[in-house]
Amino acid sequence: MKERSFSKPLYIFLTCVVLFGLLLTIVFIYASQHKANSSSDKYKNFKELKKDTREGKDWKISSKNTSSDTIVTAIHGGGIEPGTSEVAKQISKKGDYKLYAFEALMKSGNQDLHITSTHFDEPILLKLMKKSDHAVSIHGMGETKSVVYIGGKDLKLRNAIRDNLKDEGFKVEESPDYLEGDSSQNVTNKNDGNAGVQLELSYGLRKTFFKHGDFDRNSREQTSNYRHNLYRFSEAVSNGIKDAKQK
Repeated sequence: MKERSFSKPLYIFLTCVVLFGLLLTIVFIYASQHKANSSSDKYKNFKELKKDTREGKDWKISSKNTSSDTIVTAIHGGGIEPGTSEVAKQISKKGDYKLYAFEALMKSGNQDLHITSTHFDEPILLKLMKKSDHAVSIHGMGETKSVVYIGGKDLKLRNAIRDNLKDEGFKVEESPDYLEGDSSQNVTNKNDGNAGVQLELSYGLRKTFFKHGDFDRNSREQTSNYRHNLYRFSEAVSNGIKDAKQK
């Protein structure tokens, strides 16, 4: 009897140790992923980037201020996450939403112009965000399967966009934690409602938006190379925005 009374507490103790170790591992992985997103950036903020580069040669900003209370953004457009600025522009056009796209133009090394969402503080965007109640940010990630990960703090808008994308046959999954976009420092959550939606488009999905799966700069600059999938995706997101406002 004594042996049993001793082994049960020991078993409980060892179980707690294992669970605690597992929890620490999860926290470490989560923190490491977030740290990697920012620590790998060459520039800590937009002021540093602007000081070291040339507007019009290395990058450009495409923006549009409309009467809409919604803004669509692509802060890693052009050669950083190819296809994202093109999608953002089409969504903006569909619903006449405000637009902001930072587009890298360099022949190579465009990843150097990547500033993570929690550090992106370009003044034109911040002003447009404050004039907007809703925000949808378009990003790209490297998975080869055709999927869009959806995250962000605006749950109502998030659900409406997800439903419309699924109705159009697009594969939509909840964002993993490191792509969630729920930080208050994330620029998509710095709108007047303090909540936005972040869409992470896989490499495989973005390839379906352009003829022959080619989305280098020359291809992206010619709208004749856009495939129907790009317009379908943009319309689905736009319809999601409209649905969320009607509910």
